[in-house]
Amino acid sequence: YATLHTALTEPDQLYNLALQTSTISKLINAPITQPLPYLYPPHSLLFYAPLAYLSLDNAYHVWVLFNGICTIILLG
Repeated sequence: YATLHTALTEPDQLYNLALQTSTISKLINAPITQPLPYLYPPHSLLFYAPLAYLSLDNAYHVWVLFNGICTIILLG
């Protein structure tokens, strides 16, 4: 989610670990001790980009719903 915000606001800083850490800290309102770097190619963000326009809570719920639907389809 934080990476999507970075990609939309500062795309040239997509792999800047310090900026990602700062963004995540602001989003969750807590310090980050061990940030996870963004390791995927930039074009993979196209799939997730719509979630960046939602609040963190709404994006989480949409993602959980999407995963649930995919699980049902794959198991059904």
